[in-house]
Amino acid sequence: MNASRPPISLRFEANGINIHYLDWGEGSPRHVVLLHGLGSQAHAWDQFAEDVRQSIRVVAPDLRGHGESGHAADGYTLDRFAADAKALTRHLNLPVFNLVGHSLGALAAIWLAAQYPALVNRLVLVDGGPGLNLDLARQGSADRFARPLGFDTAEEAKEWHRERYPTRSDEWLEQRVKYGMVQNWAGKWVFRHDPELYWVLGRSPQQLQDQEQKTWNMLAAIRCPVLLLRGEESTLLSPEAARRIAVAGSNVALLEISKAGHSIPADAPDAFRDAVMKFLLAV
Repeated sequence: MNASRPPISLRFEANGINIHYLDWGEGSPRHVVLLHGLGSQAHAWDQFAEDVRQSIRVVAPDLRGHGESGHAADGYTLDRFAADAKALTRHLNLPVFNLVGHSLGALAAIWLAAQYPALVNRLVLVDGGPGLNLDLARQGSADRFARPLGFDTAEEAKEWHRERYPTRSDEWLEQRVKYGMVQNWAGKWVFRHDPELYWVLGRSPQQLQDQEQKTWNMLAAIRCPVLLLRGEESTLLSPEAARRIAVAGSNVALLEISKAGHSIPADAPDAFRDAVMKFLLAV
């Protein structure tokens, strides 16, 4: 593999929001856009992008309210996340692209692929889609957003993450602090993401039910090839929910990744990379 090079960090305006994104460079006629999960940010894809950048151009935005992208006064809904991603592809003049979404990013990817079928060549859903266990997701998000206001040092912040993600590597923990947090004017290390993001999962049951039914309808409308990756140890996407997704779409293949939970790219990076690239590069 060639020597590692950092991605280019860029910005543009979309739908009233300043969107930050990473671009691992041109050099291939194939393109893939990566959409991260709730509370994460674009650098979550660093290892995957570095591994595949010689074969495919990789672009990953910080979704609105996440990372270095702006916070949204008008809220956070799947149609807005999808519209921002669509604006990014227009900004980059991508005539057609592959799309990968993890968790919340998978839901947004479904909406984008359904609404713009001519643009999406292949779609990968990473432990996400309609049918996610929203109760468990809500519990995890409540813990994540009910965190300390700030930390005195980056090391304290890293240790806080280590307690919640004990199986993660030091490199992963350092990345979460470096890109998911920032040192504020008072010298405290604080989270970058908008705490209002909690309401993505904290809306009324009727609102969530309506959104889920729309997402099922969107999934059924997708005509491009779809790969659903489920972490074998995932508690958020059950085997039953994954099978329901697989039969709901017209062209959905289901693959379980062993020794992985909900965060497949972090839990099993090699298996994740191999499965995604085999699917995206298929003739």
